[in-house]
Formats: sequence, structure tokens, C-alpha cells
Amino acid sequence: MAAQRAHDQEAAASGDLVKLNNALRGAETALLTDAGLPNRPWYKHTIYAPGEYTGYSAVVIPGVNEAIDAKNSAIAAQQLVVLAQALDRATQSLNSSR
Repeated sequence: MAAQRAHDQEAAASGDLVKLNNALRGAETALLTDAGLPNRPWYKHTIYAPGEYTGYSAVVIPGVNEAIDAKNSAIAAQQLVVLAQALDRATQSLNSSR
């Protein structure tokens, strides 16, 4: 819902576009995690990152997907929490553009 409102606001090109741009930048930053990904703390993005075993090919939702591939349910559950928190932060940032 927040993303749709931000998209509509951007498409209308009215209102405080500086505020919208700051919210969009904030949403992208909110998708980072301070701890980084399991086994690769230098990769901080919760939505995409180079895969652990794919070279530079991107993996979507890497913390969760790689834990599932490794059949590690504890890490998968922990990474789902990290992902949900990141999405909540991004939503809050997008809601700030209203």
C-alpha cells in the first residue's frame, strides 16, 4: 500500500517531490541490515545480493533463500525476521512522504 501511494505520488509529479525523493532514498536504505547476510556480513541488502555460490549473479531475498537451499530452518526463520523488519522500516519511510 505504501509503495503504491509513493508510486502514485511520483507519477502525479505534484506535491513535495523533495520529500518524496527523501522517502524513496530512505526506503532503499531501510532495506539494509547492519549485521549483513549470513556468512557474508559485507553484503547488507535484504532484497538482493550476489549469491553465495553464484558468483555475481543476483539472488533475490538472499538471506532467506540461501538458508532454505542449505536446509537450515533456524537461519531461514531468523532471516525472515530480519526481512520483515527491513520491509517495515521501508514502509515507514514511504509513509513519511504523505
